[in-house]
Amino acid sequence: MPVLHPTTGAQGAASTDSGEWETRHQDNLIDLADDLAELDAAMLAQLDPVDRARQERARQALWLYADAMWDAVKATKPGEGTPAARNPYNCVAALRDFTQALHSSAEQAQQAAGDPDPGDDDAGLLAAGLASDAEIDAHLAAVDAGELDLTLAPLISAWGRRPGEPAASRPRSATGR
Repeated sequence: MPVLHPTTGAQGAASTDSGEWETRHQDNLIDLADDLAELDAAMLAQLDPVDRARQERARQALWLYADAMWDAVKATKPGEGTPAARNPYNCVAALRDFTQALHSSAEQAQQAAGDPDPGDDDAGLLAAGLASDAEIDAHLAAVDAGELDLTLAPLISAWGRRPGEPAASRPRSATGR
């Protein structure tokens, strides 16, 4: 049965086992996510593909953090103190649901805008303006031809010469050494 919080006047429910006030964080944040969904979708639609991808990655990182908090709460026993500390499950579950809703909203905005699949590296490089089709094709052709060894880090000579270049062509220092 809904009751009013004695201090804030907020509507909630009394705990059935102790009669103390128990907040309904999960229900409130689910309602908040639902209420913000339309505005969030409109704001995401105004972003370019690169910024939408940034939003998706940031929201995913926050969601994964909340998920790790959930795992930590499940691994410990509830503490003492405030009702939230005695029963942290509802608080963390609320955060986890809310961050998941934010992440889903960003993914849906990317799909609705026809943004490249974040798992498609070529499309991401193209959308971000970091490479052209020709540059990607040239790189892949060099890999296929064996011109690039992707298993080793590139080696740079301390003398600034390419490997295989004759030693006589290396520059001399100011002391002539």
